[in-house]
Amino acid sequence: MTIYPQQSLAELRQKFNFLFPGLDIRFYQTSHQKYEGSAPQDEWDNSLNISEITDINVPVQIDLDHQKTIESLEYEFLAKLGMNIQIFRRSADLWLQTIKTDHWTLEVQNRKGLHSQLSK
Repeated sequence: MTIYPQQSLAELRQKFNFLFPGLDIRFYQTSHQKYEGSAPQDEWDNSLNISEITDINVPVQIDLDHQKTIESLEYEFLAKLGMNIQIFRRSADLWLQTIKTDHWTLEVQNRKGLHSQLSK
């Protein structure tokens, strides 16, 4: 997935959710430790552009391979963009931070999120 400086966080979330409909990506002002959640009050406003919260001024490529783990994706966003992210997984009508399952792949997380919608 290519991320452009002028792209809004809302657009980036929409692109991510199109690829992984059982997941959501959110962006935070502060970092978190392994197996730690992020506080809602630290979440960036979705109307902000990437260039407003990072120093990038050229497009950046992020690898969204289905076999990539959540922790690996979080690290890639931090390393390439300086962005703190959390991935959320759908659980019926709720969205849960994947803090205890960051070692799972995007594919497994997404499948679990989609399955929770079918079984409600």
